Amino acid sequence: QVLMKEAGGLPHCREGLGNLLASIDRAAHMVGQLLSFARLQNIHQPMEIVNFSSLTEETSREIFPSALARRQTLEADIAPDILIKGYVGALAALVRNLVDNAIKYSPEGGEIGISLARKDKNIILEVRDNGPGISAEYRDKIFDRFYRINKSESTGSGLGLAMVRWIAEVHHAVIELANNTPHGLIIRIIFHDEAVRN
Repeated sequence: QVLMKEAGGLPHCREGLGNLLASIDRAAHMVGQLLSFARLQNIHQPMEIVNFSSLTEETSREIFPSALARRQTLEADIAPDILIKGYVGALAALVRNLVDNAIKYSPEGGEIGISLARKDKNIILEVRDNGPGISAEYRDKIFDRFYRINKSESTGSGLGLAMVRWIAEVHHAVIELANNTPHGLIIRIIFHDEAVRN
């Protein structure tokens, strides 16, 4: 950043330094994601009863400025007092990564929705965006570590959805992907009986 200021009058230098800064930002983001993933995978304390409704609301509020910066709307429909047995930090990371992913792939001025509801004996967390969506051929790959559909995305690490899958598995949850009409993606996390507590 200092070099970019010094190179203010040299456009050809600024371009190269800008590319370098983007690479550094991406590397820093990846290191942060790796550390977060490592911490999650080394959780040894027992699960606890978590107010998933409050956690989802709080996490959504924390990430809302990112959507605001892109002039996106973030709509939440969260049923109150839904309790779940799990790891607080991991569940917060799951919500954060899903919403962050929706923000990243939705266009400026786009719409993002997050809902949490109980259906029968299951708890269903759903995050919707109106981005480009994901074709069927990539849907089995997006949860692999370091896999990114859009290789030009400067800050993506390809770890966010890998973390989501790992957290879902730890909580005995199932992930479903669906098209968001007319375009976009819906990611649905279904927590079955093993994780649900009334």
